[in-house]
Amino acid sequence: MSTTRVYIDESIRSDAGLYLFGAVCIEPSSEVPIRRALLAALPSGIRRFHWRHDSRQHRLAILRLLEHVPATSIVLFQAGIDPRKAERHRQHLLWNLAATLDREFGVNDLVFESRETSQNAKDARTLRGISQTGVAGPDFRYTFARPLDEPLLWLPDTIAGACGMSITDPRGEDD
Repeated sequence: MSTTRVYIDESIRSDAGLYLFGAVCIEPSSEVPIRRALLAALPSGIRRFHWRHDSRQHRLAILRLLEHVPATSIVLFQAGIDPRKAERHRQHLLWNLAATLDREFGVNDLVFESRETSQNAKDARTLRGISQTGVAGPDFRYTFARPLDEPLLWLPDTIAGACGMSITDPRGEDD
């Protein structure tokens, strides 16, 4: 069984019909130092990082930090989605993400950025189905966390946001 934990967040680019999951795999022994580095990178008075709401300068700072942390980043995306069916696309991508993480990376401990209670419940049903059908191994587990409480979720937010921007706005002008 892998001890690696993966932190997951999504980015939706409705205008481009793009849904992305960013996943960052981190060994538990690296979690505390990475959290400290992320918190130290915050400007004074700011409590969390978010790709869509932060400045270009702060985005670059987090990207540079990500470049130097001991982590593996993965992006899974689907293009051509109908924005009215984004939740359906998400559930489909969850299956692919869990299977990829488990089979190709040996990671089965997933931490998702928490959303609305009803959305978390829908994700939990899908994730239970993934486990029950054997798509993921017997040690498969998942939790939901808030980015205010878990700074490591800022990393997949950064990965998904940066990849979405590079696909839909390669010049980086959507600040």
